[in-house]
Amino acid sequence: MATLQPGDRAPGFALPDQDGKMVRSADFPGHRYFVFSYPKANTSGCASRAQSVRDARPGLEKRGIDKVN
Repeated sequence: MATLQPGDRAPGFALPDQDGKMVRSADFPGHRYFVFSYPKANTSGCASRAQSVRDARPGLEKRGIDKVN
């Protein structure tokens, strides 16, 4: 699989959210979105990554990234 670069279109996806509900890229036609993942729930790596995403929110919103959840 090729590595995506900033600005590349993401491939279509279907992934479970934190509640097990499937979320599909097709659910967001015409929207820009940010997909964030982490290595394992309830670990320092998970918390650290979530905090960095939280802190980046203003910059993401300025770039037109929609808040989904």
